[in-house]
Amino acid sequence: GVTKMEFYGRSEGFTNQHIAEAEKKADEITAYINSRNCSSDRWEVTELLGYTREYAHYLMQDENFEENMTKKFAHEAWSCLISGEPVCDGYSRAVEMICEKLDVPCICVIMPGTAEKPGHQWNLIYLDGRWNHADFTKSHINWRSRVDFMKYMEKYPPDIAYTKYLEDSLAETFFYLEYEDENFFLVTNDVIRKHFSYDAESAALLIEAKYPELLEDYLKDL
Repeated sequence: GVTKMEFYGRSEGFTNQHIAEAEKKADEITAYINSRNCSSDRWEVTELLGYTREYAHYLMQDENFEENMTKKFAHEAWSCLISGEPVCDGYSRAVEMICEKLDVPCICVIMPGTAEKPGHQWNLIYLDGRWNHADFTKSHINWRSRVDFMKYMEKYPPDIAYTKYLEDSLAETFFYLEYEDENFFLVTNDVIRKHFSYDAESAALLIEAKYPELLEDYLKDL
């Protein structure tokens, strides 16, 4: 189901110093995004996507993966913001953390693992009048080149260019459907529910508690 996730799970060995480091970096990222004078929440989220693409890379899945998830605090927002080696919940916690600082409504979504499929965590972000599922995990993979992006900048104003560039770079399916394909998407609830079991009711309870004024916009997509 979907539950309230703290930015810091307080992994063993995770200290107040780590929290202070993550908070400082989150404030720096927020200040940078604010300095861009973004004309929309979507543009702000795109700037955040750009940060995760450049500075965070999914923890290496080698023979030490399980050990390093704990040793490198990969489940914490800190791992996405400081060490740059998160797993999915490290990404999603950092995204929610910064979105809150940007006043962009956002929650974390958890899908528990099963015998057939590992668990996963991503975000619901409120953009353009509706809730969108957004998966930043492995967001450094399969991104168009800067040269390609500059073509958009030449053709559109900056805020529209970011939007068009992002939309054209998205896959048509969500990350959970194709682990080896694109890894960041904005997908609406109606699309998600066609493809896999998603506890929308629990998400509704979380949105009602955190953003009650936006609950109706969530429910209309169910």
